[in-house]
Amino acid sequence: MIVLPHVVAVTASYFYIVGGVNPTSGVAAALHKSTSAWLAYQVCLPLLTIPAAFVDFVLLVGCVEFISRSCFLTFLASLVALIPIWSPYAIEASIRQWKWNTECNGFDMEIYLNAVHYGQQGLSSAQFPESMGGQEWQLSNPNDGNSIYQFQSVDGDQYVTFNLGNDTYTTSINGTNDFGSFAVRRDPLAFPEFGLSSQGEWTRACYAPAVDLTNPAGDVILKTGLTAYTTCAYMKVCAKTSSGIDAIMVAIGRILIELQAGAQCCTHTKYS
Repeated sequence: MIVLPHVVAVTASYFYIVGGVNPTSGVAAALHKSTSAWLAYQVCLPLLTIPAAFVDFVLLVGCVEFISRSCFLTFLASLVALIPIWSPYAIEASIRQWKWNTECNGFDMEIYLNAVHYGQQGLSSAQFPESMGGQEWQLSNPNDGNSIYQFQSVDGDQYVTFNLGNDTYTTSINGTNDFGSFAVRRDPLAFPEFGLSSQGEWTRACYAPAVDLTNPAGDVILKTGLTAYTTCAYMKVCAKTSSGIDAIMVAIGRILIELQAGAQCCTHTKYS
């Protein structure tokens, strides 16, 4: 009776932490398989940890009462007993902070994606580092609701146009025009023209996408990082330049489309 509640609490906490700090993991994919699955787990987690906290409370307060009838020690024992309830959130936040600062180690650059929130005016954007000119690119959907998206630099000189209806894109980057194709939305994301591919589902229900794009040798060339702790609409992407600038621009544009779709849902759920 003492061990079982703690086993349940530790197991539930483990899945929550892994799902939060490793977005490309199978755990994260399962937790975000659907909006209802994620909401249900958020509700169930504290319920699964309460029995362990109750056992700890009875044992610790009982020991304090047996040794010394101290109000301070009883209060302290009560706080310690609550550890199973609040520790998953504290541990996940600490690991997220560490990963946010280190997850792009070994890559050439960090790119920051900022999707518009539900009901927010403006355009989703990607901020590129100085090594790529330091430009901001914005995502627009000229005919709202259709499958055509324009991802372009603020000055409008460079752009990538995505047609999600037939899974194609056209580009005009650094004065060159090109045409290519990418995998269907729910299939593993791939850009055959650049030799980049991924494994498994990369989209998440009502949340940010998660993908590792690799070259034919199996090296990770571009990967999505964590979202900011305070919002699901802001995300870091790590990239290497070995695949070329065009590949990075195209991949970032496609990922930003999916981030925007997820942000419209997850920010609506959060603030509604």
